[in-house]
Amino acid sequence: MYFSDNNHFHKALNQILNRYSLTQTELKKINLLSNTVIISIAFTEDGGFDKESGEFCSEVLPDTYKLRIYYLPQEGENKQMLVLVPNEYLFLDSKINRHTSSVLE
Repeated sequence: MYFSDNNHFHKALNQILNRYSLTQTELKKINLLSNTVIISIAFTEDGGFDKESGEFCSEVLPDTYKLRIYYLPQEGENKQMLVLVPNEYLFLDSKINRHTSSVLE
């Protein structure tokens, strides 16, 4: 468990994170969220979220992520975005093939 179960978003995030293998860097980022206010959580099995804008794209593209979290670092600060679980792709013969190594089946 990454968070206490006293918050709806933290409960949902715990359930989502149980589906993925996270890197040590991602785990450190997740731990930073424990003292923040989570505004929204979105995740996808297909497509991904752009790492700059946070916009969802249904196409398979590099530099997109499976999980997007908007949060307030501290009260009164502007919302920030965290994206986790990168899509990993190989570009072969002009086709994009999805790796599933980062997703627990």
